[in-house]
Amino acid sequence: MPRFTDKTVIIIGAAGALGVGMVRRIAAEDARVVIGARQREQVADLLDELGADRAVFARLDATGEQHWTAAVATAEAAVGPVSVLVNNAARAIVGTTMSLTPDDFREVIDTNLVGTHLGTRAAVPSMRRRAAAPSSTSTPPPGSAPPVSSSSASTTSRSRAWPTSTRSAASCCSSRRTTRSTRPARSSSPTAATY
Repeated sequence: MPRFTDKTVIIIGAAGALGVGMVRRIAAEDARVVIGARQREQVADLLDELGADRAVFARLDATGEQHWTAAVATAEAAVGPVSVLVNNAARAIVGTTMSLTPDDFREVIDTNLVGTHLGTRAAVPSMRRRAAAPSSTSTPPPGSAPPVSSSSASTTSRSRAWPTSTRSAASCCSSRRTTRSTRPARSSSPTAATY
């Protein structure tokens, strides 16, 4: 059985080669895909290839909260509550500390960090609605995000059950408050101070 049968997957940054590959692969696994890009023209061929029954377009700039809200609403109206969010939008501006302007730096941070936060905040309520629906399965497929739960299971037992990258998503989805880590900060890389 395909891993994404009856799942709604939002993929942003779908106009680039990596995004196109992810859209095709996840659609081949039977998902209903919401393709997020800044302009429909960027993904028109991909939308035609997959057809209206498998894919829908959502105009999405990762740095805009209203774009995320609209993308989730588009997903829910067209294909149902969100099951998976693939945050593939990224921005890189190459340069040294002295050559990058503050606006360049903010653009990278807004896309790569703030955009990820905004997308997660917009998608989690939809994911919770899907998880609460009677037709939801109780066992997630391999590689999927952890189930949303307000159980009193310890963080330690959950951390063994899920990889570190999904543990962060699980903690943001949990209704329990989490505390910040008390581990000392890691030392910076040798290239961090290049001027």
